[in-house]
Amino acid sequence: MGGSDKSGRSSEENASDHLDELPTLRLPEPSSVRRSMRFEFRDADIVDAGELEELLGRMFVLPQAKFFTFRPRDENTRGLIGGAETRGLIVTAETQRHWYVDPVYPKNFVRAASAEWDWQVELIRDGPELFRSEIQLTPSERLRREQAQLIAAMRNTGEGPQRTSLYQRLNVHYNRHQMAYYLLGSVLAVGGLLTAL
Repeated sequence: MGGSDKSGRSSEENASDHLDELPTLRLPEPSSVRRSMRFEFRDADIVDAGELEELLGRMFVLPQAKFFTFRPRDENTRGLIGGAETRGLIVTAETQRHWYVDPVYPKNFVRAASAEWDWQVELIRDGPELFRSEIQLTPSERLRREQAQLIAAMRNTGEGPQRTSLYQRLNVHYNRHQMAYYLLGSVLAVGGLLTAL
């Protein structure tokens, strides 16, 4: 199979001699490995309230994930994403410029802030340029969802309140405090009146 040269050595032995002479790239072993999760989509991809709720639910269930939306630079409205931001459900953490649709993979996005390569020159020239915004749930929306999850879990186990709603219990709690402040204010007012006499 493997031939031999005049010295009687096989071709495999000769090849292994040359492999020792080839330069080898030695990479250091990684000191850590990071797993990350990100979701990228266009603002216009969220077309109805059901999809927005699904997005908000996913943001709640996956707090470690990053969520990025893309919109054309010249577009002023943000559709349902902008409405959710206005209502205080989400907040934009950071917005970046110079993002474009990947010319090879149209569902992906690439950043080309400067024209270092030919494909970047074409992207910048042909556009359209996109804004990329990182969105997050607001702390109040996260708290609201945690409370709703807790109440649902309590009801399912039979430990939680069965007869009164959270709203009713908060109202009773608020009314007790309101009554206590009213009584305290009345006592102080009467006390002040008595001292004035």
